[in-house]
Amino acid sequence: MDTESATTENPVLLDDAGLDVLVARLAEDEKQLSAKRTTLHKRLDFLGTGGYAHIDASAEQDTALQAEDRELSEKRHALHAQLDAAVAEQRRRAAKRNLV
Repeated sequence: MDTESATTENPVLLDDAGLDVLVARLAEDEKQLSAKRTTLHKRLDFLGTGGYAHIDASAEQDTALQAEDRELSEKRHALHAQLDAAVAEQRRRAAKRNLV
């Protein structure tokens, strides 16, 4: 996932083709990030049901996974903001074309 490079691209400054590429890339990044979060949540659920026999290992693993979940959640929030801005620009342009 390459959301860091996408953050430097201002959707307003891109041509239509570039904007389409940006939206596609952000959508793919979001899909990958969501899959990673789903896997992480399955691991957290496993821990929550006593998935590890050793209690200390389970608590340490749970803490690490919770931190990873917070990080992924922050990345997902930022990614959605970028994707929303790019899609809004696509819609703005489409509406403008329809008025002409």
